[in-house]
Amino acid sequence: MTSAIITGGSGFIGSNLSVSLKASGCHFTNYDKNPPACIDFIDNWHKLNLLDSDSLLTSLAKHRPDTIYHLAAETRIDGTDNDFICNVTTTKNVLDAAALIGVRRVIVASTMLVHPLGTQPRDELPGIATTAYGRSKATMERMVRLHPWHNWTIVRPTTIWGPWHRRLADEFISRLSRGAYFHPNAKCFRSYGYVENVCSQLQRIAYNDSTVGSVLFVGDTPIPLAVYVDAFNIALRGRKAKRAPLWGLNAVAKMGDVLRWMNLPFPLTSYRLSNMTQDNVIDMSRTLMITGAGPFGLEDGVARTVSWWRKHPS
Repeated sequence: MTSAIITGGSGFIGSNLSVSLKASGCHFTNYDKNPPACIDFIDNWHKLNLLDSDSLLTSLAKHRPDTIYHLAAETRIDGTDNDFICNVTTTKNVLDAAALIGVRRVIVASTMLVHPLGTQPRDELPGIATTAYGRSKATMERMVRLHPWHNWTIVRPTTIWGPWHRRLADEFISRLSRGAYFHPNAKCFRSYGYVENVCSQLQRIAYNDSTVGSVLFVGDTPIPLAVYVDAFNIALRGRKAKRAPLWGLNAVAKMGDVLRWMNLPFPLTSYRLSNMTQDNVIDMSRTLMITGAGPFGLEDGVARTVSWWRKHPS
């Protein structure tokens, strides 16, 4: 029987990877400071701070995993560069420990934000990241490449969605369900990834020798953002999402900018509107040649996500 460690297994992707590993018969342990979101995996949880390199090495020597899925990270969209130094330190600790105990492979999660949004990456090297989080992951990737232990694969998730994504539920699905969402009347293509498809990709990448030392994006084939939004609205309300002219949403977003500046909550800002109207398309052909298509289509993923949301509304 194979064995694995998931660092950050209590988070969104980690929770789904726990389900996927269990279904495949893999014995796994979740290294996380926080308990798992899904109580079914409480017995798989080992409370651990990855900044404590001695405790990490001791734990890995005890568990002797075949594979480490290193998902743990500070992922906020705001903050300064100093807030994200841990993303480099914890990754180095994981690689150092993996080398010492002879782990077969470490899958290191990075982010597509190592490149500016809206740009098509032309090679494996990080670009000029525009957020503190993205810069931390770009620095992390460079550190991984220079590390003397080479049995790693870096994966850059696209925009991943699905069950256990709390912000998706609270800020998108719940708003759609109330009829309080208006989609811009503008064309926009996005690289999304249904999380259960991504978990399947992670496991296939981990056991494909050709991916050692590689950098791969994980996710599904790009789709129009409106198709994604409408799929959710149809599942929730039986019809496509309401549309609004871009000029009107621009005016609302500017008002939202002022309210946010005053520390008052508001659902739409210029930053969010830009995300809703800017293309972000990543060529997934290289990854899909290795992993094949995921087991779930858009409608299946939406149905499974909505079902989870109805069971866990808050």
